[in-house]
Amino acid sequence: MFLKAMLPEVKDATDLVQVFAHNLGLTKTEPRFAKFNYAEKVEYWAFMWGTVVMTVSGFLLWFNNLTLRYFPKWVSDAATAVHYYEALLATFSILLWHFYMVIFDPLVYPMDTAWINGKVPADHYRHSRPEYLRALERAHLVELPAEPADYKDEQAAAASAGDDPPV
Repeated sequence: MFLKAMLPEVKDATDLVQVFAHNLGLTKTEPRFAKFNYAEKVEYWAFMWGTVVMTVSGFLLWFNNLTLRYFPKWVSDAATAVHYYEALLATFSILLWHFYMVIFDPLVYPMDTAWINGKVPADHYRHSRPEYLRALERAHLVELPAEPADYKDEQAAAASAGDDPPV
């Protein structure tokens, strides 16, 4: 179930285009995501790929005598370069991309507390992943709290302006 949800889909590409269009002000409609958005899927698969690359190149460097005995010298040199640059890529990915998504993203600022208690507030899902929240409710896995008053005001203002109401 988890791996199926993490597989890339065509919707991920259209979501990416929709995010760019929204961020550039070309559309007022904010993108809505499923259980995992395209950025989370990319980060997950990059982690998996990076783990394999770091493991293989690390073993080639760790057992350098065996590597040099059975492979040409360029394999050891390539493993050194790949290991180094993958480590830099992983470090900057964590510092820039991951930190933004869990700390500095306006939807979760000052911090996404899911890492502490394993729970995501319903308001966060209501805003960014309404389809997934409805699916959880239909499966009776979550009981939604009453919507906050300001959320109802936001819906009424959107309805009077002719916009789609926020979910």
